[in-house]
Amino acid sequence: MCESSSGYIVNAEVYTGKVDDDPSYIRNLGVTGSLVVRLCKPFEGQYHCVFTDRFYTSVTLAEYLLDNHATVMVGTALTNRKLFPASLVKKKMDRGTSEMLFNGKVATVVWCDKKPIYFVATKYVSDDLQSVLRYNPQEHKRVPVPCPAVVKAYNEFMGGTDKNDQLTKLHRCRRHYKWPRRLVVKFFVWSLYNAYVLQNHYHPHRQPGKRDVTFHAFVSDVCHALVGAFRRAQEPMSRRSSQIDEARLVNAGSVPQHLPERPANATTNNRCVVCSQKYNQARRTSAGAKNSDWPKRTKTVYWCKSCQVFLCIGTGTDNCFEAYHTKVQFWR
Repeated sequence: MCESSSGYIVNAEVYTGKVDDDPSYIRNLGVTGSLVVRLCKPFEGQYHCVFTDRFYTSVTLAEYLLDNHATVMVGTALTNRKLFPASLVKKKMDRGTSEMLFNGKVATVVWCDKKPIYFVATKYVSDDLQSVLRYNPQEHKRVPVPCPAVVKAYNEFMGGTDKNDQLTKLHRCRRHYKWPRRLVVKFFVWSLYNAYVLQNHYHPHRQPGKRDVTFHAFVSDVCHALVGAFRRAQEPMSRRSSQIDEARLVNAGSVPQHLPERPANATTNNRCVVCSQKYNQARRTSAGAKNSDWPKRTKTVYWCKSCQVFLCIGTGTDNCFEAYHTKVQFWR
């Protein structure tokens, strides 16, 4: 159950299957009607108006909410529901025409847009006719079409739950997520969305001269605020095996053991092992520094013929090829 304009969740319930001897079950209303009553219970006696779609709407539910909870209701309806008047069911009507039947508490309304649409309401029943804009193919423009106040109110206030569903949709990046995990994540997203709506109440998200604060940006700010200055504990770098160290450091005899070579399948997308290791070490030891302050990860097309490791070739201290084959800790 959501607030109509913002989509703020005011009540929710997870369906867990049929429950025997459920004290909240109301026999005359069935499962769907009982659900609506439970969600509306925190707001009984306040004459709030609840808007429902046709899956939940019935004449019996409208009467029950009005008599027992002082809650009024407006919703689209199915014509095969109990107590819905068969005389109101129309096969053909002219656009903009409407009819209403009222039993003293609940009104049933039929209004024709492209086809007849049916409503059950305990509010806006005696209000004057309103109008909505609809496209007219003969005039090639939108023209006002008369409609009951029930229709106008439903079109204006029924979108709260739809808005919430659109903004809190879970983007499943991993297909094997099971439903309990998705449900927990959905609760977190709901909580974030409610916080987003509350923030807009105190600090409007749309201000002149500033970029609008979107829900995506709000979630990103919350995540960064929760993480704060925390960084992963520095872990000692794992030593390479002694056999590999011995192989790359051996360079004895009259014939060189390590020679630079450009392999036939080399591309310009291979990073130098020494430069990459220097970059990773800098990130671990100085997490607060800027990316521009860390060593550059150079790309190269040359590797060592015997080690088959890509290395950049330079002069002096920038000669990664020499450092890799002469130092145990070549990243220093």
